[in-house]
Amino acid sequence: GRYRIPSRDHVARSFRQRLWLVWLTFAGGRVGAVLLFVSVFWKFDMIELIFPLGLYFTPVMVLGYGAELLALRRGRIGAWPRDDRVGPLPSRCPSLRPAGLGFAKPSGPGSRAISPEVEGVSSRRGRRGFLALKGRGHSEWLNDSTHPRWSCRGRLPMSRSYSLKSTLKTQLPLLKFRVRNWRKATFHCPVCSFRGPFKDVAPPTGLRRHARCPKCGALERHRLQYLVLQRVLARLDPGQLRMLHFAPEAFFRPFFSARFGAYETSDLSRKDVDHNVDLQDLPFPDGSYDFVFASHVLEHIPDDTRAIREIRRILVPDGIAILPVPLVSQKTIEYPEPNPNEAGHVRAPGFDYFDRYLPHFSRVETHSSDAFPEKHQLYVYEDRRKWPNAECPLRQAMEGERHIDVVPVCHA
Repeated sequence: GRYRIPSRDHVARSFRQRLWLVWLTFAGGRVGAVLLFVSVFWKFDMIELIFPLGLYFTPVMVLGYGAELLALRRGRIGAWPRDDRVGPLPSRCPSLRPAGLGFAKPSGPGSRAISPEVEGVSSRRGRRGFLALKGRGHSEWLNDSTHPRWSCRGRLPMSRSYSLKSTLKTQLPLLKFRVRNWRKATFHCPVCSFRGPFKDVAPPTGLRRHARCPKCGALERHRLQYLVLQRVLARLDPGQLRMLHFAPEAFFRPFFSARFGAYETSDLSRKDVDHNVDLQDLPFPDGSYDFVFASHVLEHIPDDTRAIREIRRILVPDGIAILPVPLVSQKTIEYPEPNPNEAGHVRAPGFDYFDRYLPHFSRVETHSSDAFPEKHQLYVYEDRRKWPNAECPLRQAMEGERHIDVVPVCHA
């Protein structure tokens, strides 16, 4: 058998045909589910008004899915295979990308049946490699006489499978959280574009309100750092830079790896990094990196001055280091020993902590929570008037429950 990959025009046309199905399914389904939940479990006094609306929108969701499946079955529109499926190449064109066609690289028996170097370009996205056809109206024939198997692991660009099972798995927890917290203030996560209430977190140091995004898991500091990074990288060409990420957060790994030309990670003891090194004694040559990111790391380092000096040493003359720390005191307090209730912190950084960067960097610019829209919720809502206590015996009390966070950008 031979399978014909459709042209770019056909892919774009299929994508436009599917847009109305996607809108019908998700708009109707979300509105109907929310109305049903609210009418049944919360608003008993408004059930006569809200429940009929929920009954109307829920069939809209079902009809949307049915129309989509019918169109797929008749071949009117294409569909990517599911991300977790590995099998023979489908008989219909599995493509919905409006900008062109992409297939995962072949693997297993018969993988020599196609050569990505002949007609395609391979995108550099870590383990996700795709064959992207070039040229308007271009089409190509594939020979599956050897039955090549195509690996579809990982997220495929513009290839989300709008199946009922995956939708329920991702949307039901969010819907349940929205309904339970419908009275809470709503915010907008800049990372995943979620709009709604944020989760409270309760570490040993105390309760923090409106802290975590329920969709992507971003905390206050992550959202602030994300906005600062967007502002900083807009002035650079990160594709030409080499970056080193200390204590890498899983949250930021795909963000950095997709933007920087060379992305490396390091940690003292973790096994999922490129380098196991001590920040106080780095083995890298001088001027090895253009960009260094170490979030909430220096409060764990006993000799932080030496660590700051090492970070500056491995930076190129025009390099940038982003070194935020948690600001939990007016003035920095040094601990005699690590505090296990604070994840092993050896100090409580204050607003004067960034003065330690000035002897090593030519310029230090700070970006605080109040420099961005409040809809993103970049403040730390924490009652610090109870300090010192048994968990934090050396911290000093701070007035108020809403505290700003600061991200320093250090220029070599």
